[in-house]
Amino acid sequence: MKINSLFKGMTQRREKWSKSALELYNLELQYKALKKIKDEKKAELVELSKGVASYDKNGFVFKPTEIRGSVNYGLIPYLKEIDLEPYRRDGFTKWKVEQVKLVKEEK
Repeated sequence: MKINSLFKGMTQRREKWSKSALELYNLELQYKALKKIKDEKKAELVELSKGVASYDKNGFVFKPTEIRGSVNYGLIPYLKEIDLEPYRRDGFTKWKVEQVKLVKEEK
C-alpha cells in the first residue's frame, strides 16, 4: 500500500511515539475547548464589570489593560530602503500535532 504523499520526507514512528502524539493531540483538543469556555467567561465578566475595573470581597480583581497596536513597518516608506535583518530577533522552531486523513493512492 502506498501512503499519502503528504508524508514524503518524514520518518514513520511506532507505538511509544504514536501514544505520545495521540496524548498531545487530545490535550490540544481539550485546550481549545477550555480556551473557548475561558473566552466566554471573560466576556461575561467584562459585561458584568460594566466597563470599569472591579473587585470582590474574596480579593478577585478584574481590570482592563490597554495594549498598543503593533507597528506595520511595511507602511514606513524610508524603511523600504533599509535592511532590517540585522535587527531581527532570533527565530525559533514551532511544532504542532495534527491528525490527517490517510488516503490510499493509486499506483
